[in-house]
Amino acid sequence: MDREHSGENCLEDNVDDASDDMSISNTNDGLKFENMWKHVMDTWQRQRVEAIVQLLCYIVNLLWLLNIQAMIIGKPLSSINAERDALRHKLMCELTTNEVICRDILRMGPVAFAEFCGKLRATGLLKDFRRATVEEQVAKFLQILGQNFRNRALGFFFHRSGETISRHFHNVLRAVVALEAEFLNQPTGADVPPQILNNNRFYPYFKNCVGALDGTHIRVKVPRELAPRFRGRKEWPTQNVLAACSFDMKFTYVLPGWEGTASDSRILKNAMDREDKLLIPQGKFYLVDAGLPLRSGLIAPYRGVRYHLNEYSRRGPQNAKELFNHRHASLYENLIAEVDRELMHAEADHHVGTSGLATDADYRIGIKNAKEKKDSKPESSMYGRDHVVWTNEMDNVLINAMLEEDHKGNRPEGTWNTRAFDNMLQVLRAAFGPIIQKSNIKNRMKTLKRTFAECKDLFHGLSGFAWNPVTKLFEATFDVWEQLIQEKPEARKWMQTPINNYDKLYELYGNQRATGEYAESAREKVTDNNMNSPEPSLHSQGTSSRCSKCKVSMMEMLEKQYERLNSGIERVSEVLERGNAIAEKSLAILESGRPHYYKEEELFTELELIGVHPDFVMTAYCYLSKNPSATRSFFGVPRARRLEWLMRVVNDK
Repeated sequence: MDREHSGENCLEDNVDDASDDMSISNTNDGLKFENMWKHVMDTWQRQRVEAIVQLLCYIVNLLWLLNIQAMIIGKPLSSINAERDALRHKLMCELTTNEVICRDILRMGPVAFAEFCGKLRATGLLKDFRRATVEEQVAKFLQILGQNFRNRALGFFFHRSGETISRHFHNVLRAVVALEAEFLNQPTGADVPPQILNNNRFYPYFKNCVGALDGTHIRVKVPRELAPRFRGRKEWPTQNVLAACSFDMKFTYVLPGWEGTASDSRILKNAMDREDKLLIPQGKFYLVDAGLPLRSGLIAPYRGVRYHLNEYSRRGPQNAKELFNHRHASLYENLIAEVDRELMHAEADHHVGTSGLATDADYRIGIKNAKEKKDSKPESSMYGRDHVVWTNEMDNVLINAMLEEDHKGNRPEGTWNTRAFDNMLQVLRAAFGPIIQKSNIKNRMKTLKRTFAECKDLFHGLSGFAWNPVTKLFEATFDVWEQLIQEKPEARKWMQTPINNYDKLYELYGNQRATGEYAESAREKVTDNNMNSPEPSLHSQGTSSRCSKCKVSMMEMLEKQYERLNSGIERVSEVLERGNAIAEKSLAILESGRPHYYKEEELFTELELIGVHPDFVMTAYCYLSKNPSATRSFFGVPRARRLEWLMRVVNDK
C-alpha cells in the first residue's frame, strides 16, 4: 500500500510539474507537455489495472470460500433441513386448510389469510426465502399478535431459532405498515354514513358526523428508567393511542407511541399539528367524550348532565340536554365500546400468556391498592370532611418530604409506595395537625404535578425565559412575552402568577413528563428510512449444533473476505476518482498551454468589425493569414486599438 500511495503522489507531482512548466514556457508545439501527459496517463492506467485485478482476486477467493462452505456445512445438515421443512409444510397445511383451526390460531379464515398474504407479497417488502415462505412468516406474525406467543414457544413449533422468528416478525411488520394507504383512509365527508341516514333517531341531527374519536391505553414494556413516563392512570406502563374510526368499524386514523401520562387532549392537539395530521372535513365533526375539549370539528356531551346509557335505564331524558347526551351516547358508546371490547379482548388474551412472575406481581399490586383503599376509608371518616386548604408553607413541607422519600428509594419506577405515603403523612401531621389525611396528600400531589406540567410545556426549551427563585415568576422581556402570548394565549396568566418550588418540582417530575418522542403514525413510519427492507442474512434459515465450530470459523472467514472485497471496491473507486481528477486537471493545463489557432472566418469578421477600409481589408487579411504570429499579436491587442496596431505594422512592412 505504501508503494501505491507513493505512486499516487508521484502522479500528482507530475501533473503539478507540468502545470508549472507550461506556465513558464508556453511553446508552440507543446511537445514537453504531450510527453508529460502521456507519462501520467500510462501510470494511472497501470494503477487502475492493478486495482481491478486485485478486486477480481478477492471475488474469486470469495466464491471459492462459498463453495467450500456449501460442501462442508450443507451436506451434514441436508437431511435435518429436509425433515424440518417437511414438518413445517405439514403444520402450514393444517393451519390453512382447516377453517376452525385457522380462525382459532390466526384469528382469520383461510381465504382471508391467503388474500392477506397476497397483499403483503405485492408490496415487495415481504419475499419467499429458500426455506421460509411468505405464508409461514405471516402465520408466525399473526400468532404472536393474536396469541401472544413468545419467540421460544413459536420457534419450538416451527423448528426455528429465536433470531429467525424475530427477523420474520419484523419483515411482516414492515410490510403491514406499508399498507397504511390502503387501510387507513380518513373520511371525506361526502356521504352520510348509512348507520345515521337509516335511523330517524340520528338523522338529520348527526348527518355531519364522520366517526368517533378516543384514546385507549395499551400495555407496553419499556426500560425501567422510562417507566414513570408511561405509567399514568394504570398501575403498569401504557401508551396512550389516539384512534379515529368510522361507523362501519374501520380505523381511519391511528397515532400510537405517546406515553401513558399524556392526556387525550394533548395528544389530539399534537395529532392536528403533525406532518401526517388528523383531518376533519369542512363542516363535519367527530364524536368525542368529555375528556376532550369542545371545539370546531369535535362534539362532546354536556358536562354535569347524565350521559352513559345505563344512567337512563330507569328514567329517560327529561330535557334537551339529556336528550342530546342520550343520542350522543347511543352513537358514541356503541361504536367505541365495540372497538374497546376488541382491544381489551386482545389484551386479555395477551395477559393469559404472560409468565407466572408477572401475573403474581400484578396480582400483588392489585391486592395492595385494594388494601390501601380499604384502609383509607375509616381514616378519612374519622375526621369527617377531608377538605384542606393548602398554603405555601404546607406545600414547602410536602415537597421537601417528597424529595426526602425519593432519595430514600421509596419511589421505585416513579411510583410512591406505602412507606413513602406513611412517612409524608407523619411529617405533615407533626407540622400541621391530624387533619391531614392520605387522600389530601394524593390530591395535592396531583395538583402540584398538573401545575408543573403546564409550566414545563409552556416554557421548557424556550429562549429568553428563566424562572426567578426570588420572585417565583418566569421572567422575560416584554417583546418575548408578547410573542409567546400570540402563539399560546394561555401563557398570559403566568406573567403575574408565581409558581413556588419549580426547581424542586422539576427534580421530582421533570423526567416523568410525556414528550411524545415515540409517537409516529403509520404514514410517517413508511416515509422513515428504517422502513427499507434489510438485506437477507447470510445465515441459513435453520440452525443446528452439528458442525458449529466449522460453521463459525467459515463465517468468520467469509466476513473477513467481505471486508477485503469492500476495501477492494473502495480502492477501485478511489483510483477512478483520482484518474478523473488528474484528467480534468491535465485537460485544463492543455487548454491553457496550447496556442489558439484562429479561423479565417474569425479573422475576416474581426477586420470588418474594427472598421478597416474596404479597399484595405484584403491586403490586411492576406498579411495576417500568412503570419500566424502576427495574427496572435493582432488578437492580443485590445479591440479599441487593433486598427491602430494593424496600420502601423502593415505600413512598416
